[in-house]
Amino acid sequence: YLNEDRINIIIVGKLWQKRKRHPDLLDAVDQLSDEYDIKLTIVGSLQEHKSASWLHDCIDSRDMNDQVEVLQNLPYPVLQDLYFEHDLFVLPSEDEPAAVSILEAMAHGLPVISSDDNGTQWYVDEGENGYVFETGNVDDLRDKIESMTHDEETISRMGKRSYELAA
Repeated sequence: YLNEDRINIIIVGKLWQKRKRHPDLLDAVDQLSDEYDIKLTIVGSLQEHKSASWLHDCIDSRDMNDQVEVLQNLPYPVLQDLYFEHDLFVLPSEDEPAAVSILEAMAHGLPVISSDDNGTQWYVDEGENGYVFETGNVDDLRDKIESMTHDEETISRMGKRSYELAA
């Protein structure tokens, strides 16, 4: 945890779907960046006829290119390894029936933060393996992320609980 003395956040989801609410996560991370060293990795699938240019525009407009990495269409084994390089999984989606990525993150020992409009929010044991925030409320999302940035002990404890729940 806290590789390179920074918090490493990952989100996994389709890159062309605006309901994934990537801009909310970008805003929260941007607000926390003045006080904390944070790297955000956005991973997702992108069909050949789709575009994620809107997402890159969001990153550019916030001047976050050095802090945010976008990876697309990764092979499954590469994605699984990538979870181990991160400290926290965040899913800010709205109208999300049941995201498998949150369960994958838990199975890799990551604490998780989920929107309250996600069917798999019920796998989050509030304060034990992560937090649930109000969908679309960037301040609430920022506060939940910040509560995990203070020490490696909290992230480690919550990550272990995530793994236990997933198992």
